[in-house]
Amino acid sequence: MKSALTAASRTATALLFTSVLASAAFGADAKYAAGSYQIDAMHSKVGFEISHLVISSVEGKFNKSEGEIKLDPS
Repeated sequence: MKSALTAASRTATALLFTSVLASAAFGADAKYAAGSYQIDAMHSKVGFEISHLVISSVEGKFNKSEGEIKLDPS
């Protein structure tokens, strides 16, 4: 079970990193003011997929999620 959580954590980190890079590439500072933004749990979902023996994969999801994004355009 520990490896599944580690894989999910890596996936979540990769998704966050990708969205931060995309925001920077498309001028996030021009669209959004600096500050803290709460992640809306009603309009968000967190899921993951784990490869199993290279022949199949197992999907999962978290029923609850929360978070905050701090934006500093400087």
